[in-house]
Order: sequence, then C-alpha cells, then structure tokens
Amino acid sequence: MTDKAFSVTQFVDIVNLSFEQFESVTVEGEISTSTKASSGHWYFSIKDEEAVLSCAMFRGKLYSVRGVFKVGDKVRVTGKPNLYPGSGKLTFICSKIEAAGEGKLYELFLRLKNELTALGWFDQSRKKPIPRVPRTIGIITSRTGVALQDVMNRLRARAPYVGVLLYHTAVQGKGAEAEIAQRINKANQDNKADVLLLVRGGGSL
Repeated sequence: MTDKAFSVTQFVDIVNLSFEQFESVTVEGEISTSTKASSGHWYFSIKDEEAVLSCAMFRGKLYSVRGVFKVGDKVRVTGKPNLYPGSGKLTFICSKIEAAGEGKLYELFLRLKNELTALGWFDQSRKKPIPRVPRTIGIITSRTGVALQDVMNRLRARAPYVGVLLYHTAVQGKGAEAEIAQRINKANQDNKADVLLLVRGGGSL
C-alpha cells in the first residue's frame, strides 16, 4: 500500500499556510543584488556571511520608501515569506525597508581597496598597455562556470579570429585566491597570450 502523496500545488499551499506565523517579520542583511523591473516592482536579495534571501517590493509599497538603496547597503526589511507556485522560489515580500548602517562586507571591501591604493597597486604607472587587437587571449576562470560561457559567446560574436587559452582555477571559496595567483604566474611563464582575462560571475562583492 502506497502512502498518499500531495500534489505540488497542495504542498505549496500548505507551506504558504505555515508562513502565516511570519505575517510581519523583520530581517537584517546586506543588499547583494538589485533589479528594478519594467513593471515598477523591485527585486533584490539580502545576505550575510552564510545565507542569501530573495526579496521583492511591489510598486505600490515603493512610494513610501525614503532614500535610494544600492548593492552593499545594510538594510532592515519587514514583510512576510512566500513560496511562489509558478517558480517554486521562496521570496520575502517586503512592506517596508530602512537603512541599518553600512554593510559589513562592503565596509571590508572598501578597507581592502584603500589599503591596496595606499600601496600603489592601482597606480597607472604599474599598468602595461593592452594590445588593441590581441590575437591570443588567456582566460583565468573555472571551466565549469557560466562566466566562461558568457566570455566565449562574446568572443565568438565580436572577435572570432582570437585564439583562447584556458587556465582553469577555482574563483571562489577557501584557497581560491592562491590558486588564481598560481594560474596568473603560469600564464606569464607560458608567455603565449597577448592579454589575460580574470573572470568570475557577479552577485557578490
């Protein structure tokens, strides 16, 4: 005898019913993505060091928002969670958003940038001229990442004559920075590429 199974719709309805206990809850995090739809609705995500939450604020609620929020801002959002039947995606529906101080991750990013600037790492005098028409491009990225496909599609469309050398590396996670540095050194030793592209996807500072 087989246990009765819920339909997908029934189960999503049950989950959303359980969310009623969160009719008005406040969550604090840092804005990591932000998109304003043509409909006027605002879709964004907030994150901390370990988790990401997709959020939506509909046009009617945006009129009450004070100020402009951008990626890197730390915010407090008030609203309720909802599981959309059509996409199966959990989204936090915001009725209110307010600043909660500068985002910690963005603050760390700016601190590091300032430290490297003081060391002169961004000085124009350190930069080599980029060939106007490179014949061979070295790409330092993950061979399994979407970012590589984006670059390859763009090269095929705009510069099909360019040869490509891939230097596979992890681009995120523990130890990625050391592996990236090793691949840059390897590409320099090979001396086969006219220019190097260090590529990773977006979504996180």
